[in-house]
Amino acid sequence: DLAGIRHSIVNRTDPALGRLTEVTEMLLAEEQAEVAVATRIRLEGLRQDLWKLGTLCGLAVLAGTWFGRAVRRSVSIPLQQAEAVALRLADGDPSARVRPTGQDEVARVAHALDSLADAVLEREQRIRRLAETDAMTGLAQRSRFLHEVAEHLARQPHQAFALFCLDLERLKVINALVGFDAGDAAIRCCADRLALEDNAPLARLGGGSFGLLLPLHSGQPEAEA
Repeated sequence: DLAGIRHSIVNRTDPALGRLTEVTEMLLAEEQAEVAVATRIRLEGLRQDLWKLGTLCGLAVLAGTWFGRAVRRSVSIPLQQAEAVALRLADGDPSARVRPTGQDEVARVAHALDSLADAVLEREQRIRRLAETDAMTGLAQRSRFLHEVAEHLARQPHQAFALFCLDLERLKVINALVGFDAGDAAIRCCADRLALEDNAPLARLGGGSFGLLLPLHSGQPEAEA
């Protein structure tokens, strides 16, 4: 009975196909929902990863900036200061100093440069003292004496002073009759006797001539005495 078989197949197949279609659509909807959930989770994770990556990049930039500033503060700036001090020393300014505060290699270089500057200053002062000091008597020479007189007058503008210009008489006669050694001894003896006060400017101006500056308290009679 082909008609009956066809009718039976149609009656049994159509509902099954419909049910299959419904199940397929339901599974597809569930799969789409699962895919959507997974996609949302992955997008959320991706956003978190991007936020973490951005945060790390920002921290890296801040760390790089801080490190660059630290390097500049600890290396570049001290080196620039040391270079400037070296140039000032080369120009003849012995007072230039770096004054380092750390203990790293740059600070040790700066300390060495300061030590060099101190040595140069001490040597120059020693040379200047030798150049401005009379070898025979150890007294100041004329240029140093004038400088000391100016300093005393500037420090004590209201103090009266007496300026003595003294000359050792008959020095040529002593040199001619007794010898130059005796004349030198007379000059040294005169220098010792003129050292009346420790801080009073005293100088050998040349030959047997001396200069002396003394403070006065009672005027000219005190100076004459």
